[in-house]
Amino acid sequence: MTAKNVILSSSAELTGLALFLGFPSLLTLGIYFLLHAVASFLLSILFKVFLRKSARRGAVKAFFFLIMLSGPVGFFVSLLVYFALMVRGVDLTPLYEVVSHEVVPEVEFEGRKAGEAFGQVKNPNMVLYMSRTLHPLAVRYLKEAISSEEDEVRLIAFATVSSLEKDLMERVGVLKDSLKEAKDEEDIFSIHVSLAELYWEFVYLGVSDKELEDFYLSEAQKHAFEALQIRESPKVHFLLGRVFLRKRMIDEAEKHLIRAMELGFPEERVATYLLEVYFLKRDSKKLFEFSDRFKDILPPDPRTASILRVWA
Repeated sequence: MTAKNVILSSSAELTGLALFLGFPSLLTLGIYFLLHAVASFLLSILFKVFLRKSARRGAVKAFFFLIMLSGPVGFFVSLLVYFALMVRGVDLTPLYEVVSHEVVPEVEFEGRKAGEAFGQVKNPNMVLYMSRTLHPLAVRYLKEAISSEEDEVRLIAFATVSSLEKDLMERVGVLKDSLKEAKDEEDIFSIHVSLAELYWEFVYLGVSDKELEDFYLSEAQKHAFEALQIRESPKVHFLLGRVFLRKRMIDEAEKHLIRAMELGFPEERVATYLLEVYFLKRDSKKLFEFSDRFKDILPPDPRTASILRVWA
């Protein structure tokens, strides 16, 4: 669909210009404006994918009027901007939106059950806050809230989880359509990486049901390997390391995590997972040797820092 839009919009614009410049008259001017409007609309659709979901409403109209009113110069400049964004490999569909700092609503607790603190959420604002914090813990919290006796709490939680799953599936569908039409090797590489990351997000966020977890992990693994067939990437090796760790394929996880560091991936981001690998392998020597690298360093990642406080 992407390549088709580019070809159709460019053809419409060039045809209109050729008619008007070759046979200048009011009729050909009218035909140009008609074809220019079609070209502007097709091109404006392409820019929508660069925006967050919350910013997409009305984006096509805004891009359409901007390109339409700026004439042929605006059209070709917009086309060059689109190609520049694609060449740079811009992340087309950011998964997370920025959550503003705000006061977390009060949560009422009542007693303990089986020796554990048992939180009873009675404030719908807490569920609403969690719905804007897309993190594995937040998703797990929302899934538990679906069984709440309060209608408002239950509806907000269900709508959020369903919307997140639907959004991920839509992005997967768009990327798979793009993969069918992609010809450039770099485009194919970027699409495979994005698909691997999206399938991993199903599992990482806890959106998927347990029955589907193996399927999503296998799809993430498949697309990551497809990307590596084109060229090596530290990010892809890091992703594969996490996938294999989740599948408890410890040796494969270690191999890809180490390869990610060899290719320049930040050690402090790999540390958490590699320490877990050594722990599961009962390899105390490597565990302490690796943790010693961070003895005098405080990693910026809180999870890594807390684990290293134990082992370093």
